[in-house]
Amino acid sequence: MTQRWQRREISNFEYLMFLNTVAGRTYNDLNQYPVFPWVLTNYESEELDLTLPGNFRDLSKPIGALNPKRAVFYAERYETWEEDQTPPYHYNTHYSTANSTLLWLLRIKTVSISDCKHHMQYQPISTVAPGDQEAQ
Repeated sequence: MTQRWQRREISNFEYLMFLNTVAGRTYNDLNQYPVFPWVLTNYESEELDLTLPGNFRDLSKPIGALNPKRAVFYAERYETWEEDQTPPYHYNTHYSTANSTLLWLLRIKTVSISDCKHHMQYQPISTVAPGDQEAQ
């Protein structure tokens, strides 16, 4: 499958769905919901120039290390950890939990409900930028 993707015989989406499937991720389990990497950094431009490297996230780093202040915070917390019962860690939550999946799903525009904003606490999303910026 990787060779098919490298030869551009299948799309990025198809390849990522394949990886999610072989990793045991499924739409039937909110704790193992399929995940896709954040790859963009520019959410403000009307048109996105895909030839500019600055429009893409540095995939060599986790989301929490993209912002230098947050990277320092997590590194210092790890290095100065003093609790005996719990080993040191960088991040205290997983990027894909039932709660986070539900929060994203509740914000998607619902096709079958004509006026969902009166029925749900969360407004439908119109951009992915707020979620990405909160993660950084």
